[in-house]
Amino acid sequence: MADGKDMRKFLANHPHFELFRDDQMREKIRCKLTGHELPARLTDLENYIKGKKYQRLSEAIPDESPGYEEYKEYLVPSGKKGNQLHCQLTKKYINNAPHHIQIHVTGKRFKRALEKRKIKLIDPLVSVIKDKNLESEDADEDMWVPSDLESESEPDEEDGEEKMDEGDSGGEFSSEGGVS
Repeated sequence: MADGKDMRKFLANHPHFELFRDDQMREKIRCKLTGHELPARLTDLENYIKGKKYQRLSEAIPDESPGYEEYKEYLVPSGKKGNQLHCQLTKKYINNAPHHIQIHVTGKRFKRALEKRKIKLIDPLVSVIKDKNLESEDADEDMWVPSDLESESEPDEEDGEEKMDEGDSGGEFSSEGGVS
């Protein structure tokens, strides 16, 4: 029984291995990284984890997946390709393995696409906020003012207006001249 406790302890410490029974009802261990199947013996497992292939693959995978749940909405199971994921932001197919997901999610293309997506989601909210702010402000501030009324303080126009007031206005109601 000591071997059973040690086996459970080993499997708890190494999440890349799973215990299963084959078609002849023998207990075996399958490596999730490589797909390799081993007999359920602790000595065989210890030798296997010392091998080059397992060492290389286990170094590439982080110990804990650091919060990739937030990207699950963008990475959906592929309908065309069996065990792959389809990224809806980048339109790429990704293997459904933690280290492949990590590489994709930390890449430039995914980050740019995610930023564009966030901007698209924020823009409608910003326009609604701006519309509410415009409604709350006075209507006079938003009213268009013709350019000749904006620049009354220019000296050239003032001189011209004074000369016109002093001289003949040229209108129908001029005091000079008789009415016929």
